[in-house]
Amino acid sequence: MEFQHLPSRTTLTGGFGLRVLTIIFSILITAGCTTLPDQPVPVAIDGKSRAIVFDVDGTLTPKPIAINTARENAARAVNLFAENGYTIIYLSARNLFFQFPIPDWLQENDFPAGIIHVPRTHAEHFNPAEFKAGMLQKYVDEGWMLVAAYGDTHTDFEAYSQVGIPRERIFAVQREDAEQCQLTEQIWAECLTGWQPHFEQIMQIISLEGTSGDTQPPMLNSSP
Repeated sequence: MEFQHLPSRTTLTGGFGLRVLTIIFSILITAGCTTLPDQPVPVAIDGKSRAIVFDVDGTLTPKPIAINTARENAARAVNLFAENGYTIIYLSARNLFFQFPIPDWLQENDFPAGIIHVPRTHAEHFNPAEFKAGMLQKYVDEGWMLVAAYGDTHTDFEAYSQVGIPRERIFAVQREDAEQCQLTEQIWAECLTGWQPHFEQIMQIISLEGTSGDTQPPMLNSSP
């Protein structure tokens, strides 16, 4: 039996191989240079400013790796809150190299304007609960009322709980192909298998909390 000879280093780095490596390196450099700018936390207006928190990957998308696909009816669910004056916080721990498409993706899929927060360092990316809790605490410190929060992973729920969002307003979204939501009902109020059945409950939340017309949601950031 003959062994196949592995390509030499010259073969791998020469010709086509060199071009491929150059393209990959360029993509990584470009991605690193186009991470989203840091967004300031606005000061609440007379204690009346209300916000809804949404994780992105696995919550507004079918699963974390499907970053280019919008989950069915997710945009409509977010718009129900936005149309009633609630500020939308898009809080994602996505890898720094893949953050830059988020603003355009949201716009292209008809999500409303909102404030986008993503990790600024790899340490924040690898500690999502700490990153998200820290960011949301800034809103609490500025006088914001975090009315409800949505996520798909235990780190989301941990962050939401840490900043005082009540359990009955923390909603788990089941990932596509998953058998159940992460963790248990001790952490979140309900496991959502889809967005459309939740529309009625969204309207109930708005009815209980009232509209937030004094709050003007900022425009989405455009990618560089």
